[in-house]
Amino acid sequence: MGGAFAGTAEEAYEPAHGQPVLYTRADPVHSDVHLPAMVLVEDSQPMDPADEEAHAALVVLREMLSERATRYDLQPGQMLIWANQRAAHGRIGSLVPEYQGLDRLLVRSFHHPSPP
Repeated sequence: MGGAFAGTAEEAYEPAHGQPVLYTRADPVHSDVHLPAMVLVEDSQPMDPADEEAHAALVVLREMLSERATRYDLQPGQMLIWANQRAAHGRIGSLVPEYQGLDRLLVRSFHHPSPP
């Protein structure tokens, strides 16, 4: 899976596989991130399919995630950045949250200090 980036701040301005990864706006305090793909880790414990159709869909999802999985072993001083609205939600420019409890938003993310 090409286009994702794990490296130093200096390397962030180099294209990965021909794709721009990190580029700054006119405002030097903020940056925009462009990642054509990322890895979603599916946690199957809370997922209990309600019927055969849901089970089949979950099997397909797991296969798709497995086929496209990429592992990044980061070294001290490195970080991995992704555009979450595009990568996880796929709706850049169309999501206007109302914060009434009905929005589908990723509220938090977690990290592991080392891979499992």
